[in-house]
Amino acid sequence: MRLKVDEVIDLAKKFLRGQAGHDTIKIESVDADKKKGEWVVLADVGFLTYDVKQVVIDDTDGNVLSYSDYDEDENGDDDEEQ
Repeated sequence: MRLKVDEVIDLAKKFLRGQAGHDTIKIESVDADKKKGEWVVLADVGFLTYDVKQVVIDDTDGNVLSYSDYDEDENGDDDEEQ
């Protein structure tokens, strides 16, 4: 992978603050998908509630490929809600 984890975190935070308008950001996880050449960042952006967003970043140029709400049930996590 071309980008390092700290660079990916910085890119995700910059996007979440600047483009998505979130003030409160807590990075939950960062995963690299080597086959796709993408990074998947999960961040809790809720101030008083738990509100997780997913940011997908291209490893080749650092561009944000997608931004969406993260739903644990839709993404293969069968654990009960917190």
